[in-house]
Amino acid sequence: MPDLFSALRSEIDRDRRPEADLVMERGQRRLLFEIKLSKAPQPSRGFYELIDDLRPESATVVAPVDGPYEQRRGVWAMGLTVKEVKDMLKSYEAVYEKGHLTWLDEQPNIDSARVIVTVLVENSDRPKRRSAPSSLSGQVEILGDIVSPLVDEKDWECLK
Repeated sequence: MPDLFSALRSEIDRDRRPEADLVMERGQRRLLFEIKLSKAPQPSRGFYELIDDLRPESATVVAPVDGPYEQRRGVWAMGLTVKEVKDMLKSYEAVYEKGHLTWLDEQPNIDSARVIVTVLVENSDRPKRRSAPSSLSGQVEILGDIVSPLVDEKDWECLK
């Protein structure tokens, strides 16, 4: 078991290890991304070390900043608002039957798009839901919420 000093040193050294939140590679192209919640984002020393080690095509810090700007030579900070992130992650539900797509709710405002389809297969082998015997019907009284404690909190010894 590591001693406290080793654990603290490990936590301190964590900032020095080469790391990035996202590394994307395709063929010879390599892109690095660091995500920060601060309006004045400061990537760790490890992020810059990883840039030196990997020599990516681009390194980007994504944060809630007003506009793109160069933080350091070759490292750009660019902003995304919460609305932009939600719009990027927006999903729509539809049913595909006999070659036709029918939207169930809101329809995307697009002319064409490349899509990923997740097929949800109906499972007829699913076990049937159990029910209480009819002889118990009307014989049981629910005294409270099943997630509520039986004993009032003021009577808990650990809170005294």
